[in-house]
Amino acid sequence: MGVPRGSTQQEIKKAYHKLALKYHPDKNKGNKEAEEKFKRMTMAYNVLSDEKQRQLYDQYGEEGLNAGGDPFHGMSPDEFLSDLFNNFGGFPGGGFPGGGFPGGGFGFPGGMNQRKKPSRTPDLEHVISITLNDFYTGITRKLEFNQKVLCATCNGNGTTKVGLDSQCGQCKGRGFEMKTRKVGPGMIQQYQQECSQCHGEGIFIPKKDRCPSCDGRMIVTQAKRIDVVVKPGMSSGEQIVLRREAHQAPGATTGDVIITVEEIPHSTFIRKGNDLYMTQNINLAEAMGGFSFIVETLDKRQLRIATEPKGNMISSGDVKVIKGEGMPYISNPSHKGNLYVKFNVTFPSIPILDEQAIKMLEGHLGQKRRAISAPGDKLATLSNTDSKYDFDALRKEQERNEQQKRRNRKSARMEEEQEGGGRPQCAQM
Repeated sequence: MGVPRGSTQQEIKKAYHKLALKYHPDKNKGNKEAEEKFKRMTMAYNVLSDEKQRQLYDQYGEEGLNAGGDPFHGMSPDEFLSDLFNNFGGFPGGGFPGGGFPGGGFGFPGGMNQRKKPSRTPDLEHVISITLNDFYTGITRKLEFNQKVLCATCNGNGTTKVGLDSQCGQCKGRGFEMKTRKVGPGMIQQYQQECSQCHGEGIFIPKKDRCPSCDGRMIVTQAKRIDVVVKPGMSSGEQIVLRREAHQAPGATTGDVIITVEEIPHSTFIRKGNDLYMTQNINLAEAMGGFSFIVETLDKRQLRIATEPKGNMISSGDVKVIKGEGMPYISNPSHKGNLYVKFNVTFPSIPILDEQAIKMLEGHLGQKRRAISAPGDKLATLSNTDSKYDFDALRKEQERNEQQKRRNRKSARMEEEQEGGGRPQCAQM
């Protein structure tokens, strides 16, 4: 961490916060070197901020922790430091009070307990992709996978021999063996290691006594087929939970199968909640004189959308609603949301009106062309361009850039404050 041996806790804390800002994983995504530095300095901070650990470090330096070579002798930092403190007799019962390391996010086991079997097998997660039409009408899909189940021949015992003691004799069913090693000058440490005979299971069945169906493994694999029912109106990202359909294991509750349904984008409709949105292009004649077109709904109906010529002129960007033509509500599929239609009016690409026709059009529309000028003005020429832009999108991008600049300025101020400089702030009047 770059602090002298006699540094105060405040100096250590200040140095740690400065380095944390620099090497934090959120600011160095994908940078393995920065990630490793962050882990090492966090471990160093946790050691130096604890009085007993710091005393050990001050007496023996890194060798007091590392014992030469591998700093933790194949153990995690949590296990090493926990066992090391147990050897000093610092805390009765092993480990640290509350099972955690003071000042840090390291959790330690409270002593050398027997390996516990899982009380519940892990859940199995699957993702299925379906169309928006399927979300509208509902659908049943088949899910197939290989499931681990208790062996029917031996009832999950691993042997058909009645009364056979399957407890591992080498580790006495604990799943680990006790070993000793030197961890520092005049210090011997006792630690646990996975049993070499049962590989941590605590159970060992001689080959001659093993079940012929599962070879003593207690479980077999079989093909599993499940019906996944997607109800009308379900949303993308929703989960369907099938209770107790995951893998089985001896002495454990069977976990769940969790299916997440995802939507395949539709070519016409976009869904938001129970409403549907679509865009329709119409030409200038249709915008002014009325139109009629057909839309195929998600349940394959032919829906005619039309306007009358009189009093219904459409402007580009107008949005109209058709009630009851959206997605069904999952609680009541007969009740549906709305369909919103946004119109884009396309104009002719070549001039089609002469001066006489333009004057006639002005008469029909009741509008005159604007011809505004000012003394000394300069006439600007409009040229064609292939450039396209969305004004709203540009505005949002500008706002995001400004927010990022504010975050950068705030981060810079925090770094200066950590260094003790501090920049004077203007008071608000």
